[in-house]
Amino acid sequence: MTPLHWAVYNSCHESISLLVTNGASQVVQNNKGQTAIDVAKSLKKRYRIKVLSLLESQREKLPRSVNPLVDEKLAKLCVLWGAVKYLHPYLAYRTDIDWDKALVETIPKLTVDTSTNEFLKIISEMLQHLKDPNTRLVIPETIASSVKASVKPNNNVIDSVQNVNSSTPLNTSPKSNVEITPTKETSSNGGLTKSNDLTESQSKPHYQPFVAISSSNVAVIVTTDYDQFTGNEKQESLVNAFNSAASSASSIVFDVRCANRYCKATSSAFLTYLFLDAFKMFLKQELSLPSTRQRFWNGYPEHNRGVAHIYHHGFMVHDAEVLYFSNPTKNSSKVPEKPMAFIINKFTPQGIINLALSLKALGKAKIIYQAMDSIDIIHDAASSRVTIYEPGVETSVMTLPDLAKVYIRINEIVTPDGKVGLQPDTTVDAYELLTSIGPINPNLWQDPAIKAAQSLLNSKNNAPVEYSPSALFSKRILDQDYASMDIPPLEYRYLALFRMWNAIQYFYPYKEELEVPWEKTLLDYIPLFASALTKLDYTLAITRLLNVLHDMHSFVRSTTLSAYIGTHVPGIRMKYINGQAVVLYVHKQIISEVSGSRENAKNKGEILDIQAGDVVLEVDGNPLSSVRDKLLSLFSGSTPESTSWRIDLFLLAGNQDSSASLKVRRGVKVFGLVLPRIFQPVAQLDWELAQRGPVWTIISAPLKIGYIDLTRLNYANLDEALEYIKETEALILDLRGSTKGTIFRIVHRLTRKTVTVAKNITPSLIPSQFSFDDLESSSIVTKQICHIPDNRNWLYTGKLVALISANTIGRGEHSCLYLKACRPDMKLIGQRSNGASGNVTNISLPGRVLLGFTGVGLTHPDGAPVRQGVIPDIVVEDTMESIRQGGDAILEAAVQFLTKEHAVNENKDQILN
Repeated sequence: MTPLHWAVYNSCHESISLLVTNGASQVVQNNKGQTAIDVAKSLKKRYRIKVLSLLESQREKLPRSVNPLVDEKLAKLCVLWGAVKYLHPYLAYRTDIDWDKALVETIPKLTVDTSTNEFLKIISEMLQHLKDPNTRLVIPETIASSVKASVKPNNNVIDSVQNVNSSTPLNTSPKSNVEITPTKETSSNGGLTKSNDLTESQSKPHYQPFVAISSSNVAVIVTTDYDQFTGNEKQESLVNAFNSAASSASSIVFDVRCANRYCKATSSAFLTYLFLDAFKMFLKQELSLPSTRQRFWNGYPEHNRGVAHIYHHGFMVHDAEVLYFSNPTKNSSKVPEKPMAFIINKFTPQGIINLALSLKALGKAKIIYQAMDSIDIIHDAASSRVTIYEPGVETSVMTLPDLAKVYIRINEIVTPDGKVGLQPDTTVDAYELLTSIGPINPNLWQDPAIKAAQSLLNSKNNAPVEYSPSALFSKRILDQDYASMDIPPLEYRYLALFRMWNAIQYFYPYKEELEVPWEKTLLDYIPLFASALTKLDYTLAITRLLNVLHDMHSFVRSTTLSAYIGTHVPGIRMKYINGQAVVLYVHKQIISEVSGSRENAKNKGEILDIQAGDVVLEVDGNPLSSVRDKLLSLFSGSTPESTSWRIDLFLLAGNQDSSASLKVRRGVKVFGLVLPRIFQPVAQLDWELAQRGPVWTIISAPLKIGYIDLTRLNYANLDEALEYIKETEALILDLRGSTKGTIFRIVHRLTRKTVTVAKNITPSLIPSQFSFDDLESSSIVTKQICHIPDNRNWLYTGKLVALISANTIGRGEHSCLYLKACRPDMKLIGQRSNGASGNVTNISLPGRVLLGFTGVGLTHPDGAPVRQGVIPDIVVEDTMESIRQGGDAILEAAVQFLTKEHAVNENKDQILN
């Protein structure tokens, strides 16, 4: 028994109100299988009414936040985690990175109130799971000391905020993806390391470029002081340096590390231009340079893939540039091919790095990478993978409290040989790089990077470890459904919320039409998922959040939810009309279970059968109005009519093979009836089709009217049906259901023009176009064009009418658009369609819950959304009288309309004659 059960049992109004207001579950059962509402219904009448009103008044309200500040941090975490999930290239193919685990380990740290500094530290720890130095937290120097003071001893952040001269080697110390942003006036920090400014020197920088030759005949060309290369006057010096090294040494080392982290962009650009131009003397042919790739989402690929495969996720690889060789008559014929090595760091220009990577791909160069900060190199012992900070990588930036920023990698380098990423042959730890050292200074040869370069060039077996994936292919990594979790713990419930929120954020085509901003909805629903302590509460929380979309394609597939709603119904199709649950159709195989035989029941004046037009008052002792209210919290549609349509299917639902005890009214008589639940709810949609006559026929009236039911017509019978109605004066196409795609050939008989039928809206996500300022994905809008082939088949020129109703769904609605585009004069008769056009996608949530929503939107050619349903030109509503008579009111209205139109046209002809 829960506290709410106790409060209800004792009719403690104040406690009931307090518990329900703060999110106490009303569906948890006690040891007798009773919910709080069940207990309330068992109370005496004088207590029951007040208690039930208290429960009902709060039933649909969301629980209030216990700590709004915590929820705000969780919301920021959700946005960041989702952006990394969809933008970061590693998560498309790196199976050694568990981004779910990163979130699950982070959430418990944020469920209690934390300071801003602690929050930033927690975020940095989560980013470490990516094993990517380029994805990092950058904090202003003004709060660096307070961040340091807020963490515990031996924490990764403290280990990373150390001097570069620390005895702890970079390749063995713990790492944190936190960087301290220095101010230009301060020379005592850099990145995480708080290192001395690497340009700081007491002596004047030596003139560059210069060439130094070792005793082993290795030439080193030094170009580390980029500010010396501003202007074209250095071009000749570089060419001379390259020629000198090539002619004097057996191998060449290009030292292109940037010694000044505050180097001007113009200096870097000038050096790149001059260096590449001078280097052309070494080329005998064109050299393809590396490119980059980024992820691309065209819609959200379903977790459970369908057959259409209309959604796509993969990589966009950008065109590579080419470095052209110099005129052979100038220098290249004089330059023999030499073994080469490039020494680089995080500030080396991308153009020079691309050159080094291309030569490395051809087996003609080695690359030595020197770290400048402790986060520049990550050694993963488990996979033997070395990941370095890559210059030139594009990032997307999210701002956090206190002006802290998270930089998220959005692309990666693709080398000409198909490898991914900047993979040096060896790495060197951070140390101070002095520009004052000249070619004759012996300290030059003590430089660890230069020593590493000489070692590589002199080694006979120094092939690097190959571990990068192919740039062309990546196997899709599906979200885990954590099927073994009967009741997901708090962190996994938040994982479900974050997955769901982000998928809809980026891939739901109608998000701008939501009544409440989606960002606010996230904050509103964090407390609900926190309080969902049972599997049913958890599933209902997912359902309630999904219902915010008012999307006819939305669904939650869960055994728990199915058991709660009911999986089977008796053979009755219901419809709510004017506040009454009316029997619309009765299945021909329905069997009534009443005491005595049919003859005895008739003699006693009992009513045995149920029929169309009867009103169901109760099911299993529950008023149909209360059953409908319950279902309203579980189903939603894009319109009130479509919501009601979904609910009507489940009004009498219960467990399979159970019996539905009904209280029914026919006229003034009220009687009981027990019917077996033997049909699945969706089977009811076929019953209406069974009520109809032939699939195609000719209706005898004052004029000859053809009729074709497109919901039942197959391609195999299409030509036969069209020939049958060829000579009619008018044609009725029945679209009350989902058609079988025959409309694409039918329109060839209606027009010879090529027309625009509709527009598809597919949300797409391209990282380079993404911005945290508006958190919006873009959309690819494509026109659906009806191309009429050049054929000489006959055209149908008679009057055209289509029948629609709430059963018109998906392809049926699509057919409406085709007919209206090809024959603008045609009429739609009946009721507003379902509003479930477009295509659906789905995602997996913890606890083996599958969730679906619209993935591709559909609009009319003018941009008006079809999700509001196709509006009929002539409205025909169901009435109690028409239902009891068993006729087809919509078909009758269409015949009446065509007959009247025919009579009007005949009168006009007589007047003219």
